Amino acid sequence: MRKGLCAALLVLASSAAQASDRIHVCAKAASGKTYSVDATLITGQELIQRTHSFEYESYSKYVAIFWDQQHVTLINIGGLVAPNAIPLDGIDQEGRHWQISTGPICI
Repeated sequence: MRKGLCAALLVLASSAAQASDRIHVCAKAASGKTYSVDATLITGQELIQRTHSFEYESYSKYVAIFWDQQHVTLINIGGLVAPNAIPLDGIDQEGRHWQISTGPICI
């Protein structure tokens, strides 16, 4: 998983400026800490194509949060809807639970 994550980080970082699905999200960790951050919405299929790895669910959507140039959190939010004002539950590559929503205020 680490090798795939490093590949995803490099691929996403190189294409993040071109990504059309840039969104601002409120990301709430299971610890209760909330982050208001810019993120990239990407499908599992795109991750598979860009990383040449099958570690991702092709029909799922992922929220990629870049903390800095060497740290990214990929949160699988399933495949039904994109983030909106109603928090979506997701799980990152380390198995941590998150709630992802959009909106001007994080609570």
